[in-house]
Amino acid sequence: MSITPWNQSSTAKAAAARAGASSSDASVSNSSFTSAWPTTPEYTPLGDDAPVASRFLVEADNVEIGVFKTFSGLSAQVSTESINEGGNNQYPVILPGRITWGNVTLTRGITSTEVMYNWFSQSAGDGYTTNGSLTRQSVAVTAISLEGARLRTWTFAEAFPVRWKGPDFNIDSEDPLVEELELAHHGVTVTDPSSS
Repeated sequence: MSITPWNQSSTAKAAAARAGASSSDASVSNSSFTSAWPTTPEYTPLGDDAPVASRFLVEADNVEIGVFKTFSGLSAQVSTESINEGGNNQYPVILPGRITWGNVTLTRGITSTEVMYNWFSQSAGDGYTTNGSLTRQSVAVTAISLEGARLRTWTFAEAFPVRWKGPDFNIDSEDPLVEELELAHHGVTVTDPSSS
């Protein structure tokens, strides 16, 4: 049994109609992907040695904001739309949709200041009313080499707190007190400070 190659024209027109664009705007092309992809795979570690998860720094609006225990949640996902194309009974055509960026979470030990909670309190409630506007910041996490050089930076645009978690207390525990701050943002850019 032979399978007829996919003709994307009708699918592109259907997707364009939903998005309010022309069929040429909705056409699928691999040219930009293949031109950016290296012809020879690169297996060189980031930095002279493989970077480790414990070596990183966190900045807000280009200012280092302290030492953190963890920085997690760096992720993105593309939603998809299935289109059942007339005459094609082999599969639904899957088209890419909007990117969803995962929230990031910062964890650190309790300090003498309440910077994390104060920033969170400005996102809603009385703090937001008093401030009069939402305080967004550019937040970045940078991988650091064993020698202290900056290797790669992930910058989160227009970030603001959406969740704060205080320390857990337990009479049987000797663990240090920690707090968490979860941030929503408008996307990530990746830069390589070592090559600039």
